[in-house]
Amino acid sequence: MELTTLDPLGAFYLVALDEDWDIRPENLNQQNQIRPRPSFSAPTMYNANAAGAVIATYNIRAAQFEYQQRVRADLHSAISRSLGSVTLQSINSKHRFGTGSLSPLDLVRELKTMFGTITKHEIDATQSAISAPLVLFANFRDFCSSMTQNYEFLTSCGHNIPELTRIDNFISSIQAWPQFDTYITTWRTNTALNLRTLASLQLYLLKQYGDMPGETAPRGGNAFHAKGKAKGKGKGKSKGKGDKGKGRGHGQKRTHDGNSVADSSDPTLSSFAHSASNSSPNAWSTGSSSNPVTSLTTPSMQDVNPAKPYNYCYFHGWNFTHKGLLCKKMRQAFDMDKLHAVNPTSTTPHGNASVEPAYKSWL
Repeated sequence: MELTTLDPLGAFYLVALDEDWDIRPENLNQQNQIRPRPSFSAPTMYNANAAGAVIATYNIRAAQFEYQQRVRADLHSAISRSLGSVTLQSINSKHRFGTGSLSPLDLVRELKTMFGTITKHEIDATQSAISAPLVLFANFRDFCSSMTQNYEFLTSCGHNIPELTRIDNFISSIQAWPQFDTYITTWRTNTALNLRTLASLQLYLLKQYGDMPGETAPRGGNAFHAKGKAKGKGKGKSKGKGDKGKGRGHGQKRTHDGNSVADSSDPTLSSFAHSASNSSPNAWSTGSSSNPVTSLTTPSMQDVNPAKPYNYCYFHGWNFTHKGLLCKKMRQAFDMDKLHAVNPTSTTPHGNASVEPAYKSWL
């Protein structure tokens, strides 16, 4: 063991709790008294005219102190690496300068206070479960329940993790799913820092969960389903004017709502409007109430992202990227009324009323 040249028990005195130090036979003398822990402090520098014996004593004590400090740093590093991220965050939150200000013995005392008689295997298994990411969006309810149970287990063992640490860990676990971003931002905006708890965040998200887009999030309007023209040489390349128009109408059939998109009788934009009329059957939510995926008036963003209002394009519908005047498709139509349309009912026939999901305003 390290430091055996300084103490019979090596570095044990750097990490042993008092009760562990007291029961070691090596620490009991003939009078059955407990010997104190060894202490190797930095020696005081000798004077310029010091005798040879003083210089030799200083060199020995300086070497002992340096050796002890190297071993102390190695022990501190080894203990820190063995801890899970949740435990490290919990210890750091209790001390101004984090674990770097603690000695190896201080770290052992912290762990003793936090975990009591809980085994390291149980600690590692619980922390791994808490830090695991949400793999399937459909399992979100079970994911929240399991995380709550794991925190309750650690609390019952004396390991009370601060609420802000729990929240940060939870948000990190679901960050792969952008569906939650808007709602997390809304919750943070409406909840004071001293009132934030993991339970309140989970409850808020679970209330909105039914209105969130699924794992394959739909996007409103044809602008977000656009496909580029096929290019390249080979058998698939069109030949001659006689091939024009082939393949049209062979795509997936789409429903048509005459009140929300341009009528097919419009010779200029009928094909554009019909392709833009495709919308998801799912609904998106502002965080308090659900909105349909089509709207004849400007959808409200007050409770979601007031800084990012909707734009309207006759061809693409309500979106976050452009107005009709900036739309390449619309500029080809040369119809001033449709270029300047501010909602679907500004023109006859009506324009596209599809609504891009509100959470896309944060992307």
